[in-house]
Amino acid sequence: MAFTFAWVDEGEPFAARNDEDVFAFDLSHLEGEFATLSIELRNPRVGLLTAGRKRWCWFGLNGTPLFKGRLTALPTNLREEIVTLSFVARPSDYITRKKAVAETMRVFPFYDPLWVAEEAREDPDIVLEARPELWHTDRITHEVTSSSLIEGEDGTIELGGDVFQDGVSIAFKGAPLRKVRVEATCQWTQLGAGRVDISKQIKKLFPADRVQSLTSKGLLDEWPEEGDKIGSGWTFGPCSCRGDANPLSMQSVLTYTRSGRWIRFFIIELLQSTTLVYDSSRTLIERITFEVTCDTQEIMSAADDEEAVTITLQTEDVDKPVDPGGLTPVRDPRRPSFFPTDRGLQSISYLVALARAELLARARAVEISFETSFENGLGLSCRKNIRIADPRLPGGEALGKVAGYSLILSGDTGQASTRVLVACTVGKGGSLSPQEAISAYVEGYVDPGYQQTSGGQIGFETGDVIYGAPEVDVDGYDGVDFFNMTPGTVIADLSLYNDLDDQRAIVNLTWPDINDVVAALARAPTQIDMTLVPLEGGPFQTDYSLAVEPVLVSKTIDLEASA
Repeated sequence: MAFTFAWVDEGEPFAARNDEDVFAFDLSHLEGEFATLSIELRNPRVGLLTAGRKRWCWFGLNGTPLFKGRLTALPTNLREEIVTLSFVARPSDYITRKKAVAETMRVFPFYDPLWVAEEAREDPDIVLEARPELWHTDRITHEVTSSSLIEGEDGTIELGGDVFQDGVSIAFKGAPLRKVRVEATCQWTQLGAGRVDISKQIKKLFPADRVQSLTSKGLLDEWPEEGDKIGSGWTFGPCSCRGDANPLSMQSVLTYTRSGRWIRFFIIELLQSTTLVYDSSRTLIERITFEVTCDTQEIMSAADDEEAVTITLQTEDVDKPVDPGGLTPVRDPRRPSFFPTDRGLQSISYLVALARAELLARARAVEISFETSFENGLGLSCRKNIRIADPRLPGGEALGKVAGYSLILSGDTGQASTRVLVACTVGKGGSLSPQEAISAYVEGYVDPGYQQTSGGQIGFETGDVIYGAPEVDVDGYDGVDFFNMTPGTVIADLSLYNDLDDQRAIVNLTWPDINDVVAALARAPTQIDMTLVPLEGGPFQTDYSLAVEPVLVSKTIDLEASA
């Protein structure tokens, strides 16, 4: 094997030349970290940080690149013939690259700005909160990606029994997590403003839909004006009322007294227009609570000694422009609820994803380390899986995600080998199939893939979790529908007292004197009483629950195998 080491600038392509003699090296890469190269070279006897000196290296084998990195530490053994240098495969524009990848990962169900603090929304690491993944930087190309903790994206290396038998060991990282409880609360300000015309409803109170009375002057004097307060969030809007002063159109009621005197009372018809105005601001609170579990193999904990993790989140940004395009998650502030909406279901999906990520990450409860030939390690990366066979392992084999590896050349023996660390999940496998859902109506907006459903279940494209629609446990909303503010929905009661027929009956009695008739009418004026649905109050809180099926966890090692 011919190893090469070339000093280069960062942007230089691979160079297979040998600027230094290589005596030993350790090329290591752990999940979520940058690959490193610790290499023993002949002491160059020059300042490695001299101005203009190249500080990057290409390290290769037989004309094939194995590593590209930047010098990170000066040697301490400067008096020795052989010095050890350290390099790291971290591109100078790493943050920029990571941010670019993170932008493509800000998608449901694994990211929701609603549940992320404002100061953290630009942090690229936040996109991994709901994903069982870590950042990965290729040791050669420096391409930045994310990689699953459960299954490698770049395929599986089948080693079988091609491992050093005395180098295989198994370790238990602890009992897997079996339950996550999620408690999430959102709060926003519901707004409703508008006008309701009740002119027709007032007319319908009167016989023949005509506002007529023998005491019309009292009605005219008391008729509301624009801006008059009603209470409970209501005021009067533009109002007008006038009497028909045309004597030819007036009807009358004729009566007489005991003294034989005839009296005529004119029936005045009022022409009115009456509107109500509302401008409401109320606090709404929604709280959802649920548990997510997973079924894993027994390791060392009893069933009644299981650890549980609680995720608690709160947000007041439902009515803030946190969504792309400056949209608010609630979209329309008149809405009486958020979680049951299409956008609300997206937020719930993120909460489920948070719990799922926690469970899956903790399901990697077994680590297997082993050694194999140097050649077997050349194609390794932390984006791959490895399957090995060993009769000493439970079930005789294990399939795991590469959690770390080292390509090593010993300076003492000259032997090259590979050390590998593999992480295995201790699930029970299986499959999930969501029940077919029936689309339900969602007012206002619908995004593909997140239509509200009823009578069915929602599943991630990952195929390992399904859940139902949120169920109301406690409905604390008062029922006001700001999308349907009509006379029929806002008027709780509208009553007429002493209408024209009642007043005619009074006048048609036989009275001693005219003053007695007038006094009797004064005691029975025509009146309109109105009670409106109150718009004030709150806060109004609604509690929801969610049924989530146990998260499916892969079985990559069988701890319960009989042999």
